[in-house]
Amino acid sequence: MPSNVEEKVLKIFQKIFKINKTVNNKASPENINTWDSLGHLRLISELNKKLKIEISFEDTIKIRNLGDVIKTCIKYKKKK
Repeated sequence: MPSNVEEKVLKIFQKIFKINKTVNNKASPENINTWDSLGHLRLISELNKKLKIEISFEDTIKIRNLGDVIKTCIKYKKKK
């Protein structure tokens, strides 16, 4: 069962990248056509705003797929 944070991240991810289908944790720029560098920054910005977190630049550039996005957001939510 996905956590509340995971559900929110998935909704934001699907909105930013205009995806209507279910995606798995391996979703990445290699298999999501709309996930480019600008999309990556839009995703981070929206996650920061909606989840009330502040993902660092270092963590932003480490993100390679949806699984990384979820792990990073959970890490930041736990810091609060």
